[in-house]
Amino acid sequence: MRAFPPDLPEDVVPEGTKGRILRAALVAFAERGFHGTSIRTIADVAGINSATLYSHFAAKEQILEALVTIGVRELLARLEEALVGTSTGLERLDAIMRATVLGHARYPLLSVVSNSEFHVLSDEIAAPALVPVAEGARLLRAALAQGTAEGSFNISDPTITARTLEGMAQRIPHWINPGTDDPNHLADEYVLLARRLVGAPAP
Repeated sequence: MRAFPPDLPEDVVPEGTKGRILRAALVAFAERGFHGTSIRTIADVAGINSATLYSHFAAKEQILEALVTIGVRELLARLEEALVGTSTGLERLDAIMRATVLGHARYPLLSVVSNSEFHVLSDEIAAPALVPVAEGARLLRAALAQGTAEGSFNISDPTITARTLEGMAQRIPHWINPGTDDPNHLADEYVLLARRLVGAPAP
C-alpha cells in the first residue's frame, strides 16, 4: 500500500485541513484497517492535533463514511460515463469492466478502503453510500441480462457470474505495480477474462 500516493478525486475532496485529514485517513485505513487506526494516528499524519480533527469530523466512522462515499460515487460516475454510446449487452459488459479496472488502478488506496472497510459502517451511516453501490450492481446485471437475451452470453448462474465479475477488479490494488503495470493493458486483459466467463467471443 505504501507504494501508492494518497490520491483522491480532486473535484470532490475539500481543500485545506479537511482534505489533509481524508488523505491521512486513506493511507492509514488502507494499511492498518479501520480498527487498527486511531484518531491520533490520522491527526499526526495530517499534521494537526486531535482537537482540530474533531472540529471537522465528530468520529472516526464519519471519516471512513466520507472516503467510502467518495469511492463508490467515483466508480459509479466512471461506469455511467463509459456506458454512453453503448447499445448491446456485450458492449456494455466491456465498458463496465474497463471502467472498473481503470478506476481501481487509478485510485488503489480508495478502492481498498471502499471495498474492505465498508462493512465497518453502521447501517444508518452506510445508507447513502449503498445507493451508488446498488446502481453499479444494477448496471452490470442489466448488461448480463441483455447479453443473455441477445444470445451473446452463455451464463448458467447470473448471480454468481455478476458477483465474480464484481470481485475480479477488487484485488488489483493488492498486486498492481504502479511503476510497471499499464492500466490500459490490465483493462484489456480483464475484458478478455470477463468475455470468457460469460461465454462471449474475444474481441
